[in-house]
Amino acid sequence: MELFTLGVGHYTEQDVREGARALTGWVVDNKSGTASYNAKRHDARPKSILGKTGNYDADGFADILLAQPASPEFVARRLWLRYCSDAPIPQAALDRAKTQTTTAAMLRELLSADGHAELVKQPVEWLVGALRQLGIRPGELNENQRKQLQSGLTQLGQVPLRPPSVGGWPAGAAWLTTSATQARIKLAQTLAARAPQPALARLTAVPPTQRPAALARLLVIDKFTDRTLAALTPAAGDPRRLLTVGLASPEYAVS
Repeated sequence: MELFTLGVGHYTEQDVREGARALTGWVVDNKSGTASYNAKRHDARPKSILGKTGNYDADGFADILLAQPASPEFVARRLWLRYCSDAPIPQAALDRAKTQTTTAAMLRELLSADGHAELVKQPVEWLVGALRQLGIRPGELNENQRKQLQSGLTQLGQVPLRPPSVGGWPAGAAWLTTSATQARIKLAQTLAARAPQPALARLTAVPPTQRPAALARLLVIDKFTDRTLAALTPAAGDPRRLLTVGLASPEYAVS
């Protein structure tokens, strides 16, 4: 209720307790990680959740939460924060998004709205994007190389499935630190060293003076600032070094 459907202030401690009763019966097998339902362990007595009373199970509990007026606004704000902008959501976009009946339709409405700004890539987003754009397939790497990728994510502070809290990882400028920049450079060197020939060929196919522009196209960057271009130019003669600088650039840290 706090993190995914309603937000703080839209439920009480009693709603939490009653909701927990609705979830009884579900058991997780710690060895396999799977969940199964045991009807004998379900609390079948009536429950009062957010003003509704009935013998609710997990699905009924979810239906109550999603029917709350606070839910579509909360979900729209969360989607805006994660996919559109760190800036406040425009009221007109929020009003339109709240009327949508599916998450996909809501997200489509938000992405077509005005008011977008650049988003700082989280470490996993940064790494996955780099792997795709360079054409590196993790499954084809040996064990030591895969460990290098995971070590890089550890240094960047975002290991998949291991968030610091139930609230997940931070967003925005929290990832733009001196230590994170150093870790990105180190990981960028690893990726550039593994870059396959097709990616390198897109850079070597043009003269060194045109390689920063070719790099921008390869990494799907609109354009580099003059300051970044000044750093890229000395590396233009070495495609792997050029890749390293481009992956570690401020322009590639945002989307």
